[in-house]
Amino acid sequence: MKNADIIKQSLLFPIRYYKHFIIVALLFLISELIEEHITHAHADGNIILMFIAVILPLIALGINLQIIFYAIKDNKGFPKISLKKSLDESVKDTILESYYLAITLIITIIISAIIGLLQGIFDISRYSSHIMVAFEDSSVIEIIGAAPNVFINNSTDIILTTLLIFIIMLTIMFSFCTISKIDLEVNHNFGQIFDFRYIWRLIRKIGITKYLKFLVLVMILCIVIANIISFLNFKQVLGSLLSALLEAFTLFFFLYAFTQLYPE
Repeated sequence: MKNADIIKQSLLFPIRYYKHFIIVALLFLISELIEEHITHAHADGNIILMFIAVILPLIALGINLQIIFYAIKDNKGFPKISLKKSLDESVKDTILESYYLAITLIITIIISAIIGLLQGIFDISRYSSHIMVAFEDSSVIEIIGAAPNVFINNSTDIILTTLLIFIIMLTIMFSFCTISKIDLEVNHNFGQIFDFRYIWRLIRKIGITKYLKFLVLVMILCIVIANIISFLNFKQVLGSLLSALLEAFTLFFFLYAFTQLYPE
């Protein structure tokens, strides 16, 4: 299937399965609103509230993953939701995303050091902090979509160049991460998805040229969505709703798109 067709079908996927999409978005919204309430209620000293703040998003993510993969397989109705399986799926997903985010930071630091952006060990900590602060509370779509603004301003600040490198590497590593999620669902082998050689073989089966063109299309889409979000810039409840819709769309779009890209 051509990349353009994959993108088109993936954009239509949440519409085709609108009931699933609404449920997933609602779960994200409820999770986010409860998290905000707990935060404003000063849960620092309340162990129960802190536990809820940690466990609830994991449960919501796990249920959402079950629903989306069930829809991707074109099954009828909704899957039987298991709390144990939801937690298991979400923990695996969190570990996988944390792993690829850490790899992104490490590669960014190495490249920055090679081209002379980092002068010493203290710069590594400072630039890493700048990266995390610059993209705090941003989704992957928003981070990737920030690339043009970083590029425009990178001549005035070394840190902005580092941020641009980070965005490029995040795009690549995020694609690796999503391919790994699909592979885990297909082969149920949690160990091999951390093996870069294995993931690279999957990409070669896809075709490196096709894969790179697909990433360019994804970046363009992320830029468009990020600019729309920036323009709307809702606060409080509307902001939470927009965030929940974006999280749901991210899961639906990217998981379906990479499922179509994944080599049989």
